[in-house]
Amino acid sequence: MAKNVKAPAWLKRRIEDAWTIPTLDVLFAMLMLLVMLPHAKADNPSDPPPGTLVVEIVWPFAQDADVDLWVAAPGDVPVGYSNKGGLIFNLLRDDLGSYTADILPVNYEVTYSRGVVDGEYQVNVHLYRNRGATLPIKVVVRVKLNQNNSTRLLHTKNVALETQGQEITVFRWDMRDGQEVAGSLHDIPRALRPAIGPM
Repeated sequence: MAKNVKAPAWLKRRIEDAWTIPTLDVLFAMLMLLVMLPHAKADNPSDPPPGTLVVEIVWPFAQDADVDLWVAAPGDVPVGYSNKGGLIFNLLRDDLGSYTADILPVNYEVTYSRGVVDGEYQVNVHLYRNRGATLPIKVVVRVKLNQNNSTRLLHTKNVALETQGQEITVFRWDMRDGQEVAGSLHDIPRALRPAIGPM
């Protein structure tokens, strides 16, 4: 014979409260969704870190000029103020000159690469606008290579922009297997920026 089993008091309360069971069902469903959602993967140590090649330019803050950095990687589009990203390089800072409300008194532009592919790299600077009308604009250009948790200065050069609209090819060089090809550095002029903007 079957005995009448008395339900415990806590179970009786759950059955009597109309909101308890649906609330618990919703909470359980949310918990299951949270468990099943894709989680962020840990960084793979073999992935190249951002900023493998870092190209930066600096010019005097006292000169109210908009100097633009243009870079090109093998098989990619040129990257600069009007095209801030390509497959390899990204322009992280487009400095418009000292008239902007910067926290630090420095004119500075920088691009980072995601890895290094074999082929020719190029760095140009362009005087987009010179509100201060003081010439020449002296620009320091640096190229750094970040590999194996260390940074190495590949190239540095001081150039002078003499006229508004002038574009100077500062560096062109080849990379192979993550290293600069010996003897490949030159500065044969080649324009990178599109022919737009004030001249």
